[in-house]
Amino acid sequence: MKTNPILHFCILCIVFATPPLRLSFALVDKTNQTALLQKLITWDEYSVIVRDIFQKVRALGYSAVSFYLDWVLLEHEPGHVHMEGVFDLTEFFDAASGAGIYLIARPGPYINAEVSGGGFPGWLSRLPGRLRSTDENYLDAIAPYIKSTGESIAKGQITNGGPVILFQPENEYTLCVNTTGYTQVNNMTVGGIDSSCLDKEYMVYVQKKYREAGITVPYIIYDAFSVGNFAHGSGAGAGDIYSFDHYPLGWGVAPPDSSNWSAFLDPLRMYNFTLHNRMAPGSPMAISELQGGVPDPWGRPGVEQAAAHINSEFARVFYKFNYGFRVTIRLPRAPLFRVEFFDVQKKAAEVFRNSKYLGILRCCVLKHA
Repeated sequence: MKTNPILHFCILCIVFATPPLRLSFALVDKTNQTALLQKLITWDEYSVIVRDIFQKVRALGYSAVSFYLDWVLLEHEPGHVHMEGVFDLTEFFDAASGAGIYLIARPGPYINAEVSGGGFPGWLSRLPGRLRSTDENYLDAIAPYIKSTGESIAKGQITNGGPVILFQPENEYTLCVNTTGYTQVNNMTVGGIDSSCLDKEYMVYVQKKYREAGITVPYIIYDAFSVGNFAHGSGAGAGDIYSFDHYPLGWGVAPPDSSNWSAFLDPLRMYNFTLHNRMAPGSPMAISELQGGVPDPWGRPGVEQAAAHINSEFARVFYKFNYGFRVTIRLPRAPLFRVEFFDVQKKAAEVFRNSKYLGILRCCVLKHA
């Protein structure tokens, strides 16, 4: 079996199919129209057997995988973007198609806070100006990366016979930073989120450049909180599908007592169908990240204690609430879900191995712990 070490720079999140989802544009052929319930999967750095992983994922009942591209790995020197050799996406796309897996592309330029520098190359820090804005130096820096990755991904779009059905420009472009950091993250209410500093023309630029590179599939927006940034029909920088994240336990430290749920956030305070209709009327309700683990900072009780909060009770309360109510009562169409990769590892895998229909199915390829 011919393999490709593309997994060294692709972080995959698994998408679970829950029918039916009908959008206003043709994403997939009619025989495979499904909603997508996402779950991230990780593996060790030596796992490079792409086809084998895709086949296992498909056998579990999942229909799609989303993947990041890491800018720092592709453009070591400004202006020299490498999309050949181990970074060629062709075999990756072929493996997905062969296994019957659709793909959601997430190349950034910024990808997430869990990788060094958000995926930005180190040389970017030497350039004057503000990142993730319309600062000329920054736009000049991202242009070659967008062109190269956009052209590469475009070849694998479903419109070209490939597996790519959705494309995410940027990621979680949601919050304003101040002198003390993202303090509003600790004020977990919709009213506590400050998005006033966001440069909408920056999103316009990123989306335009990817379109120029050949991207034709719909854009999906991932908002860090359900505040409606760049929701469909909202104006400059709006995407085609709006989605948001929800972490019931938040990003703080897990309480010492795992039976104390007072720190958990009521989902109805964060999002509901009325709020959704106000933010993105006519769009499918999509939760792109739903908590699957708990942070464990230095000096805290430890992973085992933190993991106790994300257990079977958590799954039954939060996953059944989101799955059951959103699908069967509040919407005529199924929503999208994605579980963040703060994955509770060994114990969670044992407890939730058979809970696929709650969206908690743990890794089919476990990272050795």
